[in-house]
This record gives sequence, C-alpha cells and structure tokens, in this order.
Amino acid sequence: MKKRILCLLCAAMLLLSGTTAFAKTNVLRLDGLFAVDYDNESDTQVCAMQLKAGQVLDINANIVSGAVAIAIRRNFGDLLYDHEAGMTFNDTLVIPADDIYRISVDIKNAKGNLRISAQSGAPAPTVDVPFERQFIKGSFGYGLEYDPAKLDFTAGSDMDVFAERVPDMDQQIVIWLHTENASLDSMTIGLMADNPQLLDSFTTEMLDWRVARTIRLITNADGSHVGRYTIIENGLNKSFVFMATYPLAREAEAEALIGPMLHSLRFTE
Repeated sequence: MKKRILCLLCAAMLLLSGTTAFAKTNVLRLDGLFAVDYDNESDTQVCAMQLKAGQVLDINANIVSGAVAIAIRRNFGDLLYDHEAGMTFNDTLVIPADDIYRISVDIKNAKGNLRISAQSGAPAPTVDVPFERQFIKGSFGYGLEYDPAKLDFTAGSDMDVFAERVPDMDQQIVIWLHTENASLDSMTIGLMADNPQLLDSFTTEMLDWRVARTIRLITNADGSHVGRYTIIENGLNKSFVFMATYPLAREAEAEALIGPMLHSLRFTE
C-alpha cells in the first residue's frame, strides 16, 4: 500500500510538471462572447455572463479531435445545460430568468474551437465573479465543485490533480484523486499500518450515499506537512481516494478548499 501511494505521488508530480510544449489554449472573454481555441490540450476554462430572461445562448463547437464537455449553471444554482461531444455540434439555450450564468468548458485532449455567444436583446456583459462552486467532471466517473480562481485542474488517466497557484511549492495545497482496487477496510488498515505517525483517529461520514473515512498523517520527517486521505467506498472491493497534501500551518486554509469539494462529490459510475 505504501509503495502504491508513493508511486501515485511520483506520477502526479510528473503530471504537474510534464505539460507538453505543443499544448495550447487561447481564451477570449468579451461582452456576450466566450471563445476558446484549443490545440491538443486538456484544460478547463470558465466564464460568467449577466443574462436576461428570454436571451438565447448560441453554442458552436468545432471539434477536430478529442472531446469537449460544456456545463452552464444559473449562478450557484440549477444546472441548465450539460453536454459532452467528440464531434462538431451547434446548439442553443434559452435563458429562463435574469441572473448571472456560469459557463464551464472541460477540454479533453482536444483540438478545435468553441464559441458561446449571447443573442436576442442587448449584449450580455461578461462579469468578473468568484467561482467558488464551479462544477467539473473528472476523468473516472465523478464530478465535483471547486474554485478555479485558486486551483488548477490537471486530468490524467490514472489520477486527477487540483493544485494551488502559489510561488512556493513547499507551501502548496495539492489534491490528488484516484481509484484503488481495494476495499474501504483494507485501505484504512493499510494506511494506518504503514504510517505510525498518525495525527488522529479516522473519522467516518457519508458522501453521496457512500461510506467515507478520513485519516490525517504527518508526511514530512520534520512534522511540517499533512497528508489527508478520504477513502470512499465505491463498489465491491473498490475505493475512491481523495488525498490532499499541505503545510500543517495552513490547515485551516486547506480545509476551506477541501471541505466544499468533498461534500459536492457526485459519482456517475
């Protein structure tokens, strides 16, 4: 178990540092227009527009390769549009009420371009609003809400990573998500047996109707950092692991990021 965790950490670090030089995303946000050009890229881009009831959003996606997922929410409320495609498509969305609408574009190793524009009525201003609850679909059967103003999302085949934007890597809050072919009990026992430097006993709760256990460990020899593992039962002898690493001195800030993400988890498989 310990070797598996170390291997996953190494793989995640390579994922964070090994972005190909050929990947490129260009983004344009103007009043009433959200445009994204992507070239062999995996990325998530967001935008918010102030829209009025009856306005129409034109959604035009030119997908040469890969896939693109688009989600549109009414402010922090209802999901109004959720569409993923691997081919070119055109669509429309009629706005139901005056409000701020949040658009998220999840690019999955794709090449092409996307245009979302507001029609019918006065041009809709693109607004600068916080995205504390931006929803994103992960790489392996889950979705959650996170703050893209603070965290960068990197998708991987074996692991997804959310990394804080800070200049000092030693002070960074990083969240790693992956799956294990092991039961909740065996994962818990393995972690506790391999890590005698346990900070506190595990806690148990329900997340999206699944049993979850959280264990906090010291990860550095000097006791300066914490590894926080939330292991979620996700089928027979299968577990979903939500692992966060951060400096002990920043635990309150880390919890403010981690808590909403964990409790917004939704499993689609």
